[in-house]
Amino acid sequence: MNKCIKFLGALNIIALANQIVGNNLINTEGSNSAISFEQLFKWKSFAYGFQEARAVNKPIFLLIYKAQCPSCQKLKQKFFKSVRLMDLSDRFVMIKAEMGRDADIEEKKFQPDGKYVPRILFFRSNGDFIEEACNMHVDADKEHKYFYKSPSEIINTMLFVLKNYSKEPLSVIFQYEQSSYPEYCDMEDDILVPTLLH
Repeated sequence: MNKCIKFLGALNIIALANQIVGNNLINTEGSNSAISFEQLFKWKSFAYGFQEARAVNKPIFLLIYKAQCPSCQKLKQKFFKSVRLMDLSDRFVMIKAEMGRDADIEEKKFQPDGKYVPRILFFRSNGDFIEEACNMHVDADKEHKYFYKSPSEIINTMLFVLKNYSKEPLSVIFQYEQSSYPEYCDMEDDILVPTLLH
């Protein structure tokens, strides 16, 4: 009984810390976000990532970006600040592909609503595209459904995919998280528009 009470107490402390800290992981003043972005997430190459997803039976998180894109750079900075995004990323095979470098992403399948970056697409472990796994936020860009302005928008879609397309049950800490309380978000730092490519 005492162990159960200690465990529940620990969960409450984690939940409280999560609410207080919100979406911030570290103070990033002066830090190199490109290095942190690469180190904190287990990014896979395009070809290997789809193979691994099939082998480990995890859904796919595909980030399509361009190196010189200002919106992509801002998204990278936001990515590595998000504790929840990092936690949830372990439940996905995380793939990043650069426009112009990875020829496979030129296929129509990877441009469901146009050619822009950054674009985040979700796939089942067998490689089937999950069309309804788009930005469902009320302020989402209706023309560019797979563009996200903030980590909280990405997290909501990740939770949607895990709940509806993963065989692994959500852990207790994530079961009631979607839209239960607003995340801390610096609105000034939000990415306002995607970078359109021709």
